[in-house]
Amino acid sequence: MKHAMGGNAPKRKKRPAAIPVAVVARDLVDRSGYTHMLQTIGGYDVVVSVPDGHALIDACRTGMAFAVALVDVQGMAPGAEQMTAHRLLQWLHTELPDVYAVATGGVLLDPDTLYRAFSNYAGAVLLRGVDHADLALALQDRGPTRVHRNRVMQRLFRGGLAELERKRRKQPPQQLSPGQSAALVWWVDPHGWTKTQIAHKQQVEVSTVCSHLKAAYQRLGVHTRMEAQRYVYRHHLV
Repeated sequence: MKHAMGGNAPKRKKRPAAIPVAVVARDLVDRSGYTHMLQTIGGYDVVVSVPDGHALIDACRTGMAFAVALVDVQGMAPGAEQMTAHRLLQWLHTELPDVYAVATGGVLLDPDTLYRAFSNYAGAVLLRGVDHADLALALQDRGPTRVHRNRVMQRLFRGGLAELERKRRKQPPQQLSPGQSAALVWWVDPHGWTKTQIAHKQQVEVSTVCSHLKAAYQRLGVHTRMEAQRYVYRHHLV
């Protein structure tokens, strides 16, 4: 019989492992802010904090793993060699489907930005100025196509976004030639292929790719890679 004072001490419950998070925002202050909010919420560990999508992809290639990605859709402005936030959301959906993507920092009263984040597979969309309670709610209900709204976003979804979607569905997509369509599909791919890489994949001259893309731009009425990508995904051409 064990002595009253000598029994086995009760085992301490192990704390559940922190959920690894990737934070993607161009501004260091924004990245620090998201990290601080996650620390306040508890149970989450920022394992990678980077300024853009290319840096996140590089981290993934080195073996970095995470379950949640916070992507600042406003802070990642498009540039000649930059991956836009919306292309990164598409890449996460395609390459890391188990990662829960949260689009943050949407421009207030900009239904197009919010619509694109939602249509590009963001599991939750949070506006600029979000506090840790809103972020905690978005993370708590991790699941497919869950959109979290504050008051401004609710108004947009009730009116602006619904009307925007109706108008877009009425717009018939322009017809492209097979060559134009093939070049455009590679051009808007989330991997961000260069024209030289596209030419190599299609086994054609770079000048041919340039001609196809120029003609496609004119026919679609777009002027930049981001506009072309937006058109293609809006009309489900890929």
